[in-house]
Formats: sequence, C-alpha cells, structure tokens
Amino acid sequence: MALGEVVELALCRHPKSRAALAEIRLQDAGVGESRAALLPTVSASLEESLRRTRTAAPSGAVVQEKNGPGLSVSLSQLLFDFGKSQATLDKTRALLAAALASRDRALQEVFLQAVRSFFALQAKTAALQAARTAEESATLAHEAARVRLEKGSGTVADRLQARTQEVQARLERVRAEGERRKAEGELANVLGLRADHPLQLTEPLEEETVVAEPPEVEQLIDRALRLRPDLTAVQARRDAARQEQRALKAATMPRLTLEATGQAEENRDSRVTGNSLSLSLKVPLFEGYAPGYRVAGAEARGDSLEVEAQRLEQQVALEVWQAWQEMRTAREAMAHTRALLESATQAERVAMGRYKAGVGLMTELLAAQSALASARKQRVESLYDWNVARATLATAMGRMEN
Repeated sequence: MALGEVVELALCRHPKSRAALAEIRLQDAGVGESRAALLPTVSASLEESLRRTRTAAPSGAVVQEKNGPGLSVSLSQLLFDFGKSQATLDKTRALLAAALASRDRALQEVFLQAVRSFFALQAKTAALQAARTAEESATLAHEAARVRLEKGSGTVADRLQARTQEVQARLERVRAEGERRKAEGELANVLGLRADHPLQLTEPLEEETVVAEPPEVEQLIDRALRLRPDLTAVQARRDAARQEQRALKAATMPRLTLEATGQAEENRDSRVTGNSLSLSLKVPLFEGYAPGYRVAGAEARGDSLEVEAQRLEQQVALEVWQAWQEMRTAREAMAHTRALLESATQAERVAMGRYKAGVGLMTELLAAQSALASARKQRVESLYDWNVARATLATAMGRMEN
C-alpha cells in the first residue's frame, strides 16, 4: 500500500470526513428553507359538505338541504419585511460557507493523520530492520568471542560481555516488533479498519539525498492566513452572527403580505364561486422585551467570533512558524545522521576486524556496535521527522501535499 492509497482511503472512510459531509448537507438544507421564505405559498383544500337549514315561518317550518363538493385555493406572498427574510438567507449561506471550510480543514487534518501514521509505520518497520541487523552483529560478536576463547586468545569475560550484548539486542528487536505492530494498528484505525487488519506497505522509508531549503517563513505565514479553511470557517460564522442580528432587528418591524383566495362550491342546483384579494400589515407591538435580548445575544455571538478569528490568526502564524522550524531542524538532522551512520558503520567494521585478528578489545567492539545501533535509530528518526515535517507545514498552511 503506497502513501497515495493510504491518504485516499483515509479521506473516504475516516469519521471526520463523513461528519463534515453530513454538516454540509444540513446547512445546505437550511439555505433552501430560508430561500423558500421569499417564494409564494400556495395551498388548496377540497371538501364535501352537507348543510341543512331550518327556517321557522307562519305557514310552517321550511327545511333546505345543500350538499356538494367545495374547492378553495389560496396564495400568500411576502411583500416586505424590512430585510428579515433576506438576512436569514444570508445567515444560512454564511453557515454553509463555514461548513464547507470546516470540511476542508477536517480533510486536511485527516490527511496529516494518515501521513503521520503511514510514515510512523515505515519508521517502525525500518527500526525493526535495524534492530534485527544489530542482533545479527551482536551474534557475530558473541561467536567471535567464543572462537577466541576456544583458541586460548580470548577470555570468559569477553564471551559473557558479548552474550549480554546479544541478549540485549534480542530484547531490542522484540520491542521493535511490538512497536511496529502498534503502528500498524494505528494506521488501520486511521483508515477506518479494525486494528488487527493486516497492512503491507509497498514503499520503504526513503533515503533523502538532496533536501531543498525551506521558503521564507514570512511568505508562508501570509499564505496560511489566506488559505487556512478553519480561519475562513470562523469568519463565515462571524458573518452569520451579524446577519442573524440583522434578521432579529428586522423581526421587530412591520410585515406586509399579499393574500389571494379563490373558491368554488357545487350544490345540487347551483354553483357558487368567489375570489378575494387582500393586503395584511402585521405590526409587532410588545413581546416582553424578548426581541431586544435576542438581538443583544446575536451581537455578543458576533463579537465573540470576531475575537476567535483574531485568536486563530495568531494560532495559524504560530503553527506555521513551529512547523517551519521543525522542517529546518529535520533538514539539518538529515545531513548529520547520514554522516553519523557512515562513520559508525566504518568504526564497527574496523572494531570487528581488529577483534577477530586478536588485536582489539571486546569493550571496543561492543562500544562500536552500540554506537552503530544508535546511529541507525537516529537515522530512521530523522527520516521520519523530515517526511512528517513537510506534511505538517503543508497542513499548517491549509494545503494537502507532502
């Protein structure tokens, strides 16, 4: 499984992605509902009626019966409400924009989580391979000590020290196997799979040979402030609160509505039709001060989101700055760990050759092997840090790339 496949599967299956899509559908429905308030409403009713009237008269009671179907159609159209309906529509549109931006940020967070888990598994796999190599080297050292002891040029202490190193290397390998299994379970979880689902990566942890200099941090911060979806989402929610405040203020104003009705009634011996057209003006007079409190609440929400937007701008700048520093540190560490690994490898070869030739000490060989194992571990960690730092910086800027 390659990195592209991992990211694609995570974006499709992760709960954050599905929840963000559900929120978009919810806000889109709200936009449609608000838009419907600006359109006319039409209703029709059909009823079968039976009416019986009895009229008292000097000559006797007169009873009349009328029955037949009746049809009534009515139309209502809002003409003017001081912008309340339009403000409500603008509010729902802003909430939809916030949901879209939140979706983008959720996808970026899932992307980063998938990249981290992917490279973590790669690093743990490489660390396991390094532990196995260290175990093999410790076994060779133990065998060399045994051979020298049998030839009479070695000591029991050398063999015991080599045996201790071999057991320690085996223990490190067992721990590395456990860490790799944990990383595999974490990646499966990010992909929406069971933790025990087996995964096989097709890409090893690559050895970077040329690492480009990171761009200037000031430019990256400016771009992040333009591109970060979570900042866009907060600003959209702030705009929605302002539109809500506008709608609540308009709700305290008069409302003008046009209503038209047409009806027809079929009787046994006649047909009655009628039409009506009316304008209604509804003026709210007093609602117990509730409208004023609602307006004040909407204003407070807008102010709170304004502060949140300012706080998030500072947070975005800090995240980009930290990610940029981590990337620079990882870039420098790449060069140092490469040189460290080359030096430690040569030192271990020389120490092993000297010991086998009978001119070296076991303490020298064990120290060289320990230094080589540490160099391998640091090299794996620097490769992991470099790959994750690139993805972290891209996500901090509001992009999905590695």
